[in-house]
Amino acid sequence: MRISVVSDEISDDLEEAVELGQRLGVNVYELRWVRPAGSLVRRRVGDLSDEEALALAGVAERHGAAIGAIAPGLFQCPWEGAATVEPQMSRLERAFRIAELLRAPSIVVHSFQQAEARRNGICPPGVIDALGLAARRAESAGFRLLLKNSGDCYADTGAHTAAVVHAVHSDALSVSWDPCHASRLGEDAVGDGYAWVAPFVRDVRVKDQVQTDSLGYEYTVLTEGAIDWPAQLRALAGDGFRGTMTIGSQMEPRLLTTMQSLEALRRLLRDAGAGRPD
Repeated sequence: MRISVVSDEISDDLEEAVELGQRLGVNVYELRWVRPAGSLVRRRVGDLSDEEALALAGVAERHGAAIGAIAPGLFQCPWEGAATVEPQMSRLERAFRIAELLRAPSIVVHSFQQAEARRNGICPPGVIDALGLAARRAESAGFRLLLKNSGDCYADTGAHTAAVVHAVHSDALSVSWDPCHASRLGEDAVGDGYAWVAPFVRDVRVKDQVQTDSLGYEYTVLTEGAIDWPAQLRALAGDGFRGTMTIGSQMEPRLLTTMQSLEALRRLLRDAGAGRPD
């Protein structure tokens, strides 16, 4: 297993994130939102220019860090039929270029947001076709797509995510597993949910959450919430998982909560018998 951190969970400035990450023993990052040098505004990684991406690649190289994945927000929009596809494919091609410049082997994608709030577990054939086309293009370009399950998308639970990946049937499409999102929909995420997606998981989203009567779900520091992370890590270790464990706490203060979750993850990995993280 390799520990990765979403860089903007440390700092929007990649140089600062990597310098601080080094002190925390981290050298693999997922890029989602970044603030290019000389800019006061952070942008989604897929919207960078070639020059900005090359500058970020230089930052990583100088510090001996690796960009394991980029998360440009692809297919994270409402599904509106065939008209939805081509604009997203154009963004996908741009993401290939950014990933190439950053030497990132993987690209995080979603599965389109459901047009209606009502969930029936049925994914439109057009969504499968679009993801299949994306996977074929990724394979041709030499990249892996990581399908992240998300509560407002067709791939939301483990069962539904596995169904989508089965239907696409491409080695270029794997899963970035988020047990928090699956749990929010009532799935036994660490048990049944993970069992569905286990053959396809190449990345795991590491965060925790609590549920309150007044606010619904809120993220919290790892091991301080309701997700049974010891069981999840034991299951991953038992399956011989060799992918990335990506910390993205989504809490303020970002640096402090990332540090706390990172410490908790390392402790859990030792307890789970996963050995020393790569």
